Amino acid sequence: MSLIKNSFCVVTIAGTAAVEGRLCDKPVIFFSDKFYSEKLEYVYTEYNFNNLPKLIKSFSNPKSDYACKDANSFNSYISSISRDCYIYDPIIYPHVLCEDNIIKLAESINEMVYYGEK
Repeated sequence: MSLIKNSFCVVTIAGTAAVEGRLCDKPVIFFSDKFYSEKLEYVYTEYNFNNLPKLIKSFSNPKSDYACKDANSFNSYISSISRDCYIYDPIIYPHVLCEDNIIKLAESINEMVYYGEK
């Protein structure tokens, strides 16, 4: 986390580093679509690697305010769709195939896919 706190932006393919970056008030660049990339301010999706230097340079102004004003609503959303379910290898953890776990997992995925559309 100290790397993120000491950076001026976060560049990632996907993953939690982006959310951590926004919670540390850093702008974020993704190389993939994420369900929350359009829901948080200062989160950009870039598919052309050649555009990356210009985009990063646009964040280098230390006077810019990239405060994560939408963190509370995003955290509330993540909490609301969190379910007590697991994704593991079913050969090692056969309980992941129980009906209750699959239903909770499907509900969570459905909520992420349709985030903001309800």
